[in-house]
Amino acid sequence: MTALSAPAPTFSSARIRVTTGRVVRSEWIKLRTLRSTWVTLGAAVAVLAAFGIIAATSTTAGTTAPEAFSVTVGGTGLAVMFVGALGALVGAREYGSGMIRTTAAAVPRRSRIVVGKGVALTALLAPAAAIGVLLPAGVGSAVQRSHGVPTLALTDPLALRAMLGVVVYLVGIALIGMAVGMILRSVAGSVATVIGLVLVLPPILAALLPAAWSTVLDALPASAGEAFATITGDAAMSPSAGLGAFLAWVVLALGAAVAVLNRRDV
Repeated sequence: MTALSAPAPTFSSARIRVTTGRVVRSEWIKLRTLRSTWVTLGAAVAVLAAFGIIAATSTTAGTTAPEAFSVTVGGTGLAVMFVGALGALVGAREYGSGMIRTTAAAVPRRSRIVVGKGVALTALLAPAAAIGVLLPAGVGSAVQRSHGVPTLALTDPLALRAMLGVVVYLVGIALIGMAVGMILRSVAGSVATVIGLVLVLPPILAALLPAAWSTVLDALPASAGEAFATITGDAAMSPSAGLGAFLAWVVLALGAAVAVLNRRDV
C-alpha cells in the first residue's frame, strides 16, 4: 500500500505592501498593549487633574478671571515629566528589547517608523490630555465660583486657547521625548534629557546668561509653550510666535530622529 502524504501548504507569493497606514496601525497595537503605557498616561492625567483642582480651592479673592482659570490648568509643569517619560519609552523601548531590528526589517523606509510612532503617540495622548485639562477646568472653575472668585466659562475664547495650548504643549513634549529616545536609545537617558531640557535648563541659563540672551531663552520649549498656553499676559513672546518656536523644536527633534535612524545601524 502506498502511504499518502498531506499536501504541503502553499503560501501566496504576493508581497504585502508596506504603507504608512499599516505602520501606524502596527505602532498603535504596540503602544496600547503595554501596561507601562497606561500607567504613565494615567499618572500624567491624574497629576494634571488633581493639581488643578487642589490649586483651584486655594484661589484667593481679587484674582482676575483669566488668572483664576489659569490656576485650574496649572498642573502642566508636573504632567510634563510623565508625558516626556512616555515619549522616551515609545522611542527607546524597542532598542532595549532588540525589537527595533524586526521593525526596521519590516519597514525599510525608516522615516515611516518615526511617523508611525508619532501618530500613534499623538492619537493616544491628545484625548487623554484633553480629559486631564477639561476635568480640573470644569471642577476647579465651579469651586472658584462657589468661593466668589470670578473665572472664565469653558466656552470663553481665552479658556479654549489655554486648554488647547496645554494639550498641544503636552503632545509636543511627548514627541520630543520620543525623538530623543530614538536618538539616544536609552529610556533613562532620554527621560533625563527631556526633563533637563524642559524643566532644569531654562532657570539655570536664565541665572547664568546676560539679559542680552533673553530672546534665546524665550525660544526654549518651556518658554515657547508658556507663550501660547498662557492667557494672563505674562509671557515674553506673542502666542503665535511661541507656537511657531515650539513647533520648530518638535519638527527639529523628529527630523533629527529620522536622520539618525537612516544613517545608523539598528
